Amino acid sequence: MRRSRRKLLLLLNFILAALLADGQEMAAGPAPDTLIVGIKESPPFIYRNESGELGGISVWLWEQLAEELGYAYRYREMSLEKIISSLEKGNIDLSINPLTVTSGRIEQVGFTQPFFVSNSAVAAPRSSELKAGLAFLRKFFSLNFLKAVMLLFLVIFAFGFVAWLFERHKNPEEFPGGWRGLWEGIWWSAVTMTTVGYGDKSPKSVGGRIIGLVWMFTAIIIISGFTASIASSLTVNRLGGGISGLSELRELKVGSVTSSA
Repeated sequence: MRRSRRKLLLLLNFILAALLADGQEMAAGPAPDTLIVGIKESPPFIYRNESGELGGISVWLWEQLAEELGYAYRYREMSLEKIISSLEKGNIDLSINPLTVTSGRIEQVGFTQPFFVSNSAVAAPRSSELKAGLAFLRKFFSLNFLKAVMLLFLVIFAFGFVAWLFERHKNPEEFPGGWRGLWEGIWWSAVTMTTVGYGDKSPKSVGGRIIGLVWMFTAIIIISGFTASIASSLTVNRLGGGISGLSELRELKVGSVTSSA
């Protein structure tokens, strides 16, 4: 009997010791996951102060967020290219660097909603009104503009020529034969297009009047488009700055701040 009680007490002590050991392990629990944050110095978002501590807009925002949500983390410095590849491979959990959102990077990593929009600009000396006007004229009278003018003259000539073919027999007084009659047809076509309407020439035949009617509506569309193109060019030239793209900087002397990015 005593031997049975002794065995029972030993068994209970063993079970109690095992339970206490498991309880201590459960109380300690597994170590919380530590997030690895990839960074690269990029003032004013990420930089080191004189004492070597990290600071900046992104650092402050991240540390406030991590503190509020109870995240454990540690920083890992690396190059920008390494940050992208490490995120893609899962070697780091996130990066707080000011990464530019591009179509290529979207396919590699995920981005949060942007919280900062850059307003970088190129500073250029202010040009005089005369220089601005000359620059506009150079852009306006470009090769494309000359092509459009040539096309317009061809259309005027085509309608004038067809109208002259119809009118030279039934209206020889206003559209005579030969080069003179052809010139009169071109004159009529130009006057009709500009809606000046001198009235010195007018088609009399059925075919000539049909051509005239078609040309009137066609000319309205052409003149409206031509006027809109000129107006938009003037507006863009007035509102646009001196530098509108990187291609315009290739032939210029460009200065920058020493040791800047």
